[in-house]
Amino acid sequence: MTWWRTWRPRACSKGTVDLSNLKHLGNPRDVVLLARVLIQLVILKFRTERMKLPELLESLEPQGGVEADGREVEKMAKFADFILHRVFRSRNPCLLRSLLLFRYLRASGEEVSIVFGVRDGEKTLQGHAWLLRGGKPLLEEEESSGEYEAVYVYP
Repeated sequence: MTWWRTWRPRACSKGTVDLSNLKHLGNPRDVVLLARVLIQLVILKFRTERMKLPELLESLEPQGGVEADGREVEKMAKFADFILHRVFRSRNPCLLRSLLLFRYLRASGEEVSIVFGVRDGEKTLQGHAWLLRGGKPLLEEEESSGEYEAVYVYP
């Protein structure tokens, strides 16, 4: 038994993210997918700090010849959640997670939009990012995205 199957992390700010999300790593393709997600998240983190939002979103559009498998989306989301919570120690992983999945789904031919919204917090505005497919939140509880007022939708 490997260490990551037995180690149990503590709860994160948005629910529990434990290493059971990685139980699928017995398959070599999933190990490659996890590595791809990690690399893409590092690149996205770098780019979000250096690019303006419209420029960043345009750069995420597929550039011909990209192959993607839309069936892997749930695994990618789980791997991204794990990496963002446990490696990046992010309390608000929604931006990078949404950007990653937006790029991947667009590359696989899915018609998705990325939404940026705000709501009143205790002292300041709070932001959130999520994906829409067919006008409905994707991999997101509708109630949580409904709490936010959409301020920017792409495309």
